[in-house]
Amino acid sequence: MRLLQRHVKRPSTPLALDADFFDDCIRALSGPYRDAAMVLDETGRVLYCNPEGAALFGQGTEQLTGRQLSDFVLNSELDPWSPEKNMAYARFAGKRNQWREYCVLDSCGCGSRLEILLDEMTVELHQLMLLWVRRPAQPARVADPAEKLSTRAATQA
Repeated sequence: MRLLQRHVKRPSTPLALDADFFDDCIRALSGPYRDAAMVLDETGRVLYCNPEGAALFGQGTEQLTGRQLSDFVLNSELDPWSPEKNMAYARFAGKRNQWREYCVLDSCGCGSRLEILLDEMTVELHQLMLLWVRRPAQPARVADPAEKLSTRAATQA
């Protein structure tokens, strides 16, 4: 509770937290995903993005803060009009460690692939979502069946 009291700014908004608070949350809850992260409200609006997360999205932290996730993550399951559904989805995905691949748009409107994991947390009765971001692992190269046959023939000869 002392951590929260130290970071709450009064009296601007019901949930006016500074960047140090969000950094502390991300560090405390990060586990193996400490590099790139965001904090979203229950509608999917970005409250905070660390520099590593902003770099993966190809934008600055200022460009991302205040925007809806669906503005730059195509086919996002988050709906600004359904906060309860959003929190249920984050709870489900976080408990099952379900990384999902999305197409994201950078500041120029160019698309790229990123994997996203959502989780939930509650601060002073406000529900927040943590969003972890990483580059997808490159899929294993699938060999052409004809290539396998020619390799076998060469080794048998």
